[in-house]
Amino acid sequence: MSYSKNIIISLHCEPSLLNEIILLSKDFRSEIFISKKYKCENSLSFFLLLKRIFGVEKYDFHFYNTSILNFPIILLIRIFGGNVIYYFHEPTLKIAFRNGLVDNIKSLVINFLHHNFFLLSQQCVVFSNCGLGRIPRRYYFKTILKSLPFDKEQLIRYLNNKKLSSKKRILFYGNINSGKNPFPFIRLFDLLSQEVHLKWELIVYLRKGNYNIVNSDHVTYITHDDRLTEDKILTEIAHADCVLLPHLRCTQSAIFEKATFLGKPIIFGPCYCFREFYNIYGVYHGEDEIELEQNLTFLESNFDSFKERCLSRFKKKIIK
Repeated sequence: MSYSKNIIISLHCEPSLLNEIILLSKDFRSEIFISKKYKCENSLSFFLLLKRIFGVEKYDFHFYNTSILNFPIILLIRIFGGNVIYYFHEPTLKIAFRNGLVDNIKSLVINFLHHNFFLLSQQCVVFSNCGLGRIPRRYYFKTILKSLPFDKEQLIRYLNNKKLSSKKRILFYGNINSGKNPFPFIRLFDLLSQEVHLKWELIVYLRKGNYNIVNSDHVTYITHDDRLTEDKILTEIAHADCVLLPHLRCTQSAIFEKATFLGKPIIFGPCYCFREFYNIYGVYHGEDEIELEQNLTFLESNFDSFKERCLSRFKKKIIK
């Protein structure tokens, strides 16, 4: 049973998710209760959230992104009534020796939290078949697959942006963490650029911090303090020829959706989730310079085909 009124809750601040939360709230015509770090004026106060939970009128509470603070709020909702719909970006994380102690501890904590959220939620939501595969089978009956929320109408005006460079431009933008690391690709790209003349250039956006970057004439680093505006991100994607997704683990990516919508082939990392897209929407970057050169050559010689396949994912949605 679902209720007519909705509230979106997101207590772990991830700036790149704010646009998705706002879009979701528009779809449901819902109120939102999100971290103060988002600096969103329309967010409910904690007092008003409690009033909604304890009130006679019942709500559907949509939890977007994981936080340990979700746990007591979900318990209150289950005690006083209302539905819990939980959105899982990475439902379960694998434990492996190669991940290191800190990553494995983080994975254990997230898996423990998510196990409780699987139990307490009336409905679970994932955004890809890969994500669905990370849901324990006993919870399939209450799991649904949805499209990742992003504003397709906003993207349409970026479809025909002109290139800024004679070289083919590869773009990386995103948080760098144990699940997403562009530096192995950067090092391969730099080594290959020193050995052969490449018709490619690499643009890397980094949050300001301590990174062991590769100083190279072939790689341009752009640092920023906090987050780039959505318009800036989309402009950079539109000006690029390809987008780098150097994921080690993942079940979905908003950058993948936006880039392919704009007809930008992808250079993929080794993430299992994206392997079904190798040589369809782009290429795997490879393990060494030889493999990278072969894959970039293959991408360049079939560039128009890759671009058309990317656009075809959303062809019915695009207004030309």
